[in-house]
Amino acid sequence: MANIFKLSALAGPVLTLALGAAAVDWIVFERVDYLADVQIVNPIEYSQTLYARGDYRTAEEYARLFLSLPGVSAAQTPGREVAEVLKRAEAVRASPGYVAAETMKGFFTGGSAETYGEAAGFASDLTAVGDVRDLLRESARWYAGEPVDAFTAGLSALGIVLTAAALTPEAPAAATAKGAVSILKTAKRAGKLPPRIERELVEAAAEPWAVIGRVAPLDAVVEAGGRGGAKAAWSSFLQELDVGRTALAAEGGRAAKKLESLGGLTRCAATQGLGAALEVLNRSENLADIPRVVRTAEKLGGDAAAVLRFGGPGIVRAVEKRGVAEVMSVYRFGPEVVKLLDRLPAKTVLRDVRHFMAATSRASYRMMKRGVRIFEGAAAMLSSVLSVAGWAGRLAARRVRRRTEPQ
Repeated sequence: MANIFKLSALAGPVLTLALGAAAVDWIVFERVDYLADVQIVNPIEYSQTLYARGDYRTAEEYARLFLSLPGVSAAQTPGREVAEVLKRAEAVRASPGYVAAETMKGFFTGGSAETYGEAAGFASDLTAVGDVRDLLRESARWYAGEPVDAFTAGLSALGIVLTAAALTPEAPAAATAKGAVSILKTAKRAGKLPPRIERELVEAAAEPWAVIGRVAPLDAVVEAGGRGGAKAAWSSFLQELDVGRTALAAEGGRAAKKLESLGGLTRCAATQGLGAALEVLNRSENLADIPRVVRTAEKLGGDAAAVLRFGGPGIVRAVEKRGVAEVMSVYRFGPEVVKLLDRLPAKTVLRDVRHFMAATSRASYRMMKRGVRIFEGAAAMLSSVLSVAGWAGRLAARRVRRRTEPQ
């Protein structure tokens, strides 16, 4: 019986341990548990991976942006390692052979992943050269029964009619729209055009495509190319366009009015660079959303292209809700952390992320959390058992005393 009383006396300390485990669980784990499934970017691994797969432009842009973030120093880890990746990427991208190859690729095929390659492709698209090139290529595919890129063909048609409108009263609007069309084509090639915007633009290009089909029958042009080669097709097409330039110019004026909302995109490319304009498109949900993202890019200034690129789909909302300074304070931890700013202030997110990262790695974090909760449950259960045992022991002791007392 005495042993039971001794055990029951342990119920209080055991319960205290259970409460302590619960407190540790809350302070160390529960408070930052929302971060357990959030992907926190390791800048060293990320930049090295980009370089290793040959994406030198992205590696350089990421490294440069990371080193400019608050609290990052090139003299300390992880800044030191990221700075080394930056140095290597810069060396590759500055080599004459690499620059020449990417520039030629951009101008003639529009397929370069480099800024100067994109700029060369963009320059060719600003003239009729790029539009005719792309339209004839897609027409040849159509004539041969091969799959046709309706978006590229449609925007090429838009580009041609807008170029034709350059000598009409609609020239200023046509020039702005022409610049936007060239950006859109470049974005498509770079894989930065959301599907919904692509569908909207294909619909907008339907009438210009029909007008070109009437002015310069594409099947006849392709047949001419079959007889005399690409040069013959090119000459035949240009001749037909020249004859029908009045109809093309009229359609170009109408198209310019339809694309007035894209003026901000052209302005963004002129003031912040083509890269920023491409990232604006990449972060826009539809055509109507473009002006909103342009305003975000303007707030971000010279870093707009890189911040939009690496900030993930939540970057625009985060900048609108919290401001640039708060976004940049947590930016180093990756897009999923940036997205948390939609419901938490940067100060809270920054504190919790640092606490989470300082505590342990993700795998051991989960193991420790499970261990604390098992101990918490076991201690609470043992405390209950000991309390019940103590209560039963006291009840049994009373009954024994009653039996032994003289009647």
